Amino acid sequence: MKKARLLTLTLRCVLLAGMCLLAPLTGGEYDRGEFLVGQQWRSVEPGGRPGVRGNNGPASTSRFRVPTLAVDTSLEAKIEEVLGLKPYNRADWGIEVLSLDDNQILYAHNSNQPMIPASNVKLFTTAAAMHYLGPEYRFKTAVFARPNLESDGTLQGDLVLRGGGDPFFSKNFATDNPLFYFDEIAQQVRSQGVRRIGGNLIGDDSLYSPEALSGSMTALGSSDLQESQPSAGGPEGETDEETGRGPPAGSFGFSDTMVGVRVVATRNGKPVQVSVEPRTSFFKVVNRALTTTGRRSTLRVTRVKESNTIIVTGRLPVRKKMFFGYIALEEPAAFAAYVLKEALERNGIEVAGQPQSNHGRRIAYGEMRELARHESPPLVEAISIINKQSVNSDAELLLRLIGTEIRGQPTPEAGISVVQELVAQTGIDPANVSISDGSGLSRNNSLSPHAEIALLGYVASQQYYPHFVSSLAVAGVDGTLRYRLAGEATVQRIFGKTGTLSNVVALGGFMMSLQGKRLAFAIFCNNSPRGTASVRRGVDQIMELLARHDYLSSDAIGADSNSTQAFVSDPFHAVTSCCIPGR
Repeated sequence: MKKARLLTLTLRCVLLAGMCLLAPLTGGEYDRGEFLVGQQWRSVEPGGRPGVRGNNGPASTSRFRVPTLAVDTSLEAKIEEVLGLKPYNRADWGIEVLSLDDNQILYAHNSNQPMIPASNVKLFTTAAAMHYLGPEYRFKTAVFARPNLESDGTLQGDLVLRGGGDPFFSKNFATDNPLFYFDEIAQQVRSQGVRRIGGNLIGDDSLYSPEALSGSMTALGSSDLQESQPSAGGPEGETDEETGRGPPAGSFGFSDTMVGVRVVATRNGKPVQVSVEPRTSFFKVVNRALTTTGRRSTLRVTRVKESNTIIVTGRLPVRKKMFFGYIALEEPAAFAAYVLKEALERNGIEVAGQPQSNHGRRIAYGEMRELARHESPPLVEAISIINKQSVNSDAELLLRLIGTEIRGQPTPEAGISVVQELVAQTGIDPANVSISDGSGLSRNNSLSPHAEIALLGYVASQQYYPHFVSSLAVAGVDGTLRYRLAGEATVQRIFGKTGTLSNVVALGGFMMSLQGKRLAFAIFCNNSPRGTASVRRGVDQIMELLARHDYLSSDAIGADSNSTQAFVSDPFHAVTSCCIPGR
């Protein structure tokens, strides 16, 4: 009896050992292990699905591991499997993928469901500007004065700087010197024989409505600091979208209507170093912050309400080295006038009066003459920065620009009506596209992936299409996609606009698959229970599938011919010839 029990126990042990050896080969679920599929190692988490590993051995451990897919020839099945994985299955997804080659919808998931698009709204704003103004449109900023120049070079009366909403008056554009254009204007004024300004310097922002950003957005208040860490080179560069805040918009886009505050740690117990960018004496800095060897930063940067005083308090750890953030300007027009005053004085022109805003007063330009003018680079360059870097303030200026130029009304509402007019031309009912701003910061914005695909398809049929594609971030190369989608299948093959708000992630644009399939795509994720970083991994995994899929042997879902416009025969040739290797 004992021998029989011993034999039974031995057989059970052998059987269990065999099952443990076979489990990796059969792909069954078990506590932790790995199995070989083809020539690629994959890992399995406890009770979970396989996760990708590289060919060189085990993957590094992280808190969130990107799930991998089972082998499947169906694009629909592969994407649906991604959406079914945790934590993606707890979010709301809307996706549509369109072939630009044959006007066929290749994949659709809740594509008619209205969703929050975040900064994908910028696709609509910039497309409307490109469509109605043309890629060569130029912003104009000019200086005016009454013709009261005396023989000694004194110009009696005020000098007026008229803002034209030029986003190139920003350190994000043009040159490394954000004051370059002010010096250029000052030199033109001097060339008119002016050596002294007898009156004040007036910043006129009446061209556009000087109100704060429209919709439900909250403008940066006097005690708020929008933090950025440019030296860290973050993966998205969309901090402004994640905070849900934005600076006021008006006729002056200089410095993105914000000033940078840089705080540098020194030695333990010593005061930190504080500087304001662009360099100007407009602000008075009160530095009460110290450097510490502690680990926790208590640094606080505030602006005293209705004043130009910035107060820095708290402690900055030595190990952090540097902090950089932005404070919104309360009166961008007065700030621009002040910076012009400094430029005039640098160029040998004395200013007797004070810089100030026009505060809504009408200026009689008919009684004045133009002393200096600056015209911006072409509009397409401004749009490129807006889309690649996702600059919210400039997108709002652009919305007011198209309202002014097309409707004759310098309001965001007029600009939105122009955008809706373009939406109607795409074949989508404008009632199904709710736009509240030009940047996408408002959570009142609502549109479906199908509406975005209709826009992208319509743009692909226009002559300005190559310019529009080149304005988008390039995967693995620049803009908000610089640190994303850098794999061999996607790098330089995706031209997209990202979008990020709390619990919202979006990506839309154009791509060229490895087979040469030309696609337009729109991916929205709302109500994500996890952070945006994990959701982006799911979006990127879907993009990888789109890039690698065998489209030659797959069937597309039939597209409604009335939902999108016909496309040009080779809409990608103008960008792929210069941007995609080997094409």
